[in-house]
Amino acid sequence: DNATCANTVGSYACSCVDGFEGDGQTCQEIICTEQNKQSRLCRQVESMRQQLSIVPRLEKKLEDQQTHADKSDEAIISLSRALREVRNAQSQLVSRSELQNVTECGSGVTAWRHYPWVNWSDGKERGMLRSVTYNKQRNNTILKVEFHSQLYQDGSQKCSEYSFKFDGQECSQPAPIVISNARHSGGGGSNFFPAEVSGFCNATSRGPLQSGPLSISVHINDPCSGGDAYTGKYYTGRLTSYILVEEYCP
Repeated sequence: DNATCANTVGSYACSCVDGFEGDGQTCQEIICTEQNKQSRLCRQVESMRQQLSIVPRLEKKLEDQQTHADKSDEAIISLSRALREVRNAQSQLVSRSELQNVTECGSGVTAWRHYPWVNWSDGKERGMLRSVTYNKQRNNTILKVEFHSQLYQDGSQKCSEYSFKFDGQECSQPAPIVISNARHSGGGGSNFFPAEVSGFCNATSRGPLQSGPLSISVHINDPCSGGDAYTGKYYTGRLTSYILVEEYCP
C-alpha cells in the first residue's frame, strides 16, 4: 500500500509513494520529529494529512446525500466541491525529495564535494576567482567551505582580501568568511605561500541557505589599493587549488 509498481520488460519497478521513503520494496513513513515539526514543510505535510483524513467522511456524506431525494442539489454540489478540493490537495502532497528536508538530520557531515583545478592561476586584483555550483541536500544544514591555493602579494604596504560568496552574497550567519594577505614593504624576494580561506555559513542577508543548486564563489579585493596580487600556480612546480564543500547537520 505504500508503493506503486509498473511492469518493465521481463520485470517490474516499484517506488515509494509520497510521504514514504525506501527502495520501493520496503517503504517507511517519513516522520516529522520534535526537532523539525515547526518547519514549513512539516506544517504543510501535517495540514495535508489532516485534510486527507476527512476524505472517507466526505465520501460517506456525499453518498448519504445522494440517496435522499429530499436533500437539495446545492448541498450535493457543495460536498462534491469539497471532496474535489481535498483530492487535489492529495495530488499536491510534497514529493519525497522535499520531505527529506524535514526528516531527522542526525549529526556530522551529510554530504560533501571537492572541486580541484591543477596548475590554475589568476592575476586579477579585484573580482571573482572561481565559482562552483553545489547541490545543497537539506534546508536545515550548515555549510563548511574551504578554498586552498597559493597566494602572492607585492607592493609596499599593500594587501589583498579573499572572501566567499553564496549566490553572490557574503555570509551573514555566523559571520563573513574572509582573510587578508598583506605585505608591509615591497622589493627584495617574493611573498608566495600556501593559504586556506575557510569557514561555516548557514545564511546570507537574503535569508537561510535553502536546499537545491547554490553558487559558491571565491572573490578577491584590494582594500589597500594598487597591490600586485596573484593567486594559484606561479613559475615552476605543480599546484592543485581546490574548493571543498561539506554539509553538516547542526
